[in-house]
Amino acid sequence: MDVDGSIETVGPQERIMGVNRRVLHVDLTKGMAGELHPSQEDYRRFLGGQALGKHLLLRPNIRLDPLNPNSSLGFFPGPLTGYFPGSGTCVAVGLSPLTDRLGSSISQGLIGTAIKAAGYDGIIITGKSDHLSTMVITRKGIFLDDASDLADTPNSVTEEILKTKHSGLKPAIISIGPAGENQVRFASVQSGGRTFGRQGFGAVMGSKNLKAIVIEKGKLPEVADQKAVNRISREIREMTRGVNRYTPFTVHGTASVLDSHARIGTLDSEYFSHQYSLTEGLSTADLSQQTEQDHLACPGCVVCCARKSNIKLGEQEVTTHGPEYESTFAIGINLRVYNPEDIAKLEYLCDEYGLDVLSTGAAIGFLFRAVKEGLVKFDGGVSVEIIKKLIADIVARNGLGDQLAEGASRFAIQVGPEAEQLVMAVKGLDMAAIDPRGKGGIPLYGTALAFATGPEGAHHRRSIDSRETENMVPGNVLEGKAAAVARKEQQMAAMNALGTCSWSFGGFDFETYLAAIQAVTGLTLTVEEYRQVGHREVMLTRLFNALGGEKSSGENRLPERLYTERRFPGDAVFSKEIMADLIQEFNTEMGLDSAGNPTRQSLIQLDLVEYSDLIHV
Repeated sequence: MDVDGSIETVGPQERIMGVNRRVLHVDLTKGMAGELHPSQEDYRRFLGGQALGKHLLLRPNIRLDPLNPNSSLGFFPGPLTGYFPGSGTCVAVGLSPLTDRLGSSISQGLIGTAIKAAGYDGIIITGKSDHLSTMVITRKGIFLDDASDLADTPNSVTEEILKTKHSGLKPAIISIGPAGENQVRFASVQSGGRTFGRQGFGAVMGSKNLKAIVIEKGKLPEVADQKAVNRISREIREMTRGVNRYTPFTVHGTASVLDSHARIGTLDSEYFSHQYSLTEGLSTADLSQQTEQDHLACPGCVVCCARKSNIKLGEQEVTTHGPEYESTFAIGINLRVYNPEDIAKLEYLCDEYGLDVLSTGAAIGFLFRAVKEGLVKFDGGVSVEIIKKLIADIVARNGLGDQLAEGASRFAIQVGPEAEQLVMAVKGLDMAAIDPRGKGGIPLYGTALAFATGPEGAHHRRSIDSRETENMVPGNVLEGKAAAVARKEQQMAAMNALGTCSWSFGGFDFETYLAAIQAVTGLTLTVEEYRQVGHREVMLTRLFNALGGEKSSGENRLPERLYTERRFPGDAVFSKEIMADLIQEFNTEMGLDSAGNPTRQSLIQLDLVEYSDLIHV
C-alpha cells in the first residue's frame, strides 16, 4: 500500500511547530493511503485531538451507519501529546455503534505519542478489508498483513504476537478482541493494556476487518521553544506533587474515589436501585489490600493513578490493569460482586475479550433488574460464574448474549415499553458510575444537567463538575448551575484537543495551558480563544447529531427512573420542570436553540462558517 496522495488533501502545509501537519488516511477497500494536510488556521481553531478529529470526520459521515464500511474511524493525539508529564492522551473519534452518534473515546499510555512520533497528527480509517488484516505503519510505507491467524485471539496475546513479529519496529499496538470481531456494539479498542471504551469503536474496527494497527517507533516533531517545554514540565511535576487531592490516586489508583462516592450517596448497586454503603463489604482499602498490585504510570507522570493486579485464572497467573473505579462499580458493586479478586478477574476478561466494562455491567445489570420486574425470563440466577458465562455469551453473541451484545438500550426496546423505562442511559450511552440523586434528599442538579445535555450522552469525562461531586458546592442551589456546566463542557473539550490528561494536567490554571501551547506550537492564544476550541467541538458534535435526526429536546433528558424512582424513603428525585428550565438556560449559554441544536448565527460567531450551510432553518 503506497502513500501516493490519491486521497484529496485539505489545505496547504503551513509552518506550525510541535505538529506534523499531516493526517494519514487509509481506505481499506481500495487498498490506498493518502494524507490530509490541515491548515494552520485549522490548528488554531481546533488544536488537535477530539476537536480536530471531529472537524475532519463530520461531513464524510453524515447519515452513515456506524458499521457501514464507508464510515470513518480516527485516532488523534494532540499538539501537547508526548511533551509533558502524563501527556500521552489519544482520542478515538467516529460513529458510535452503541449510540448512532458522533462520539469520542479517550485513552492514555503510549499510543498517542507513537502516532505523533510516526509522523502523523491522526490516523483516519475508512473502507473494509476483504479479510481480517493488520495495518503496519512504518517509515518505509503503510502495509496490510493477513491476520487470519489472529482471529478470536485475546488482546494481550495479539499484542505479544505482533510485538514479537515486528520487534525491529519497537512498535506500539492498537488491537481488538473477539468482541470487536463479532461487532458487539460496546466492544472496546485496546492499546498496551489501556482502553478506548464507551463508544463501541472495537465493533467499527471489526466491521472493517481490521484486527490491529502496528506503529513503528519514531521521533516527535520539534517544538517552538524546547527550554520553555522543559521549564513547564518541571513546574508541572513540582506542582502535582504538592496537590493533596492527587495523593489518594498515587496510593490507591482511580479506585481511591470509591469511598468518597459512597459517602456522598452517588455510588449504587443493583443497576442504580440501591444506594451502596461501605458497610456492605468493599472499600478502597479492600481493593488495595486484597489484590496484589503494582503502580503503573504514563511516561513522566507523578500522579501514577493506574494499577496492575496479579491474579490467578485456574492454574494460570496473569496480570491485569486495575481494578479501576469505573470497573469496580460496573462489574463489581453494580452486580453485587464485592470480592476484589473476582472484580479483577471480570475486568481481565472484559479487557481480553475487548468489552467496555461500563456497558457490559449496564447490560447485565439491566437484565437482572428486568428479570426481577418479571419482564425477562432468565433461570441462571446471580453469581460470579453466571456473570462470566454472560460475558462469554455476549462476546460470542450466543443465545441471550446476542441480545445483550446490542447494549441495554436496544435490548430494552426488544423487551418492550416497560423495560425501556428501566434503562439508565442518555442518548443510548450508559450512565457513568455517578448517581446524581446524591444523599440526604439533596439532588445534584449540576451533575444531572451534565448527563442530560452531554452531546455524547451520560459521559463522566465531558462536563461533570467535581466541586459538586466532592461536596464543595451544594447540588440543589440552582443559580449558576447551567453556566458552570456549559463552562466545564467547553473546558473539558478544549483539554481533550490538547492531548493532555485531565488529572496530571487538570489542576492548573489557563495560563499554564496557554504557556504550554505556545511553547510547543508557537501559537499565542487568549483564554477566550482556548475556550472556543472546546466550544467548537461541542457544536460540531451537536450539529452532527441534529443532522442525524436528533431534533427534539426530548433527547436532552435524564433516564426516567431519576425522575420517579427513590432508592429508599426520603431519597431525592429530580423535578422535570426544574430540569427543563436548567436545560434551556444551558442552551442559551452555549448558543443553542430550544431543542439543543446549533444555530447558524452561533456557528458563524465561533468561526465555523463552513458548516453554516448545514443549518436549514
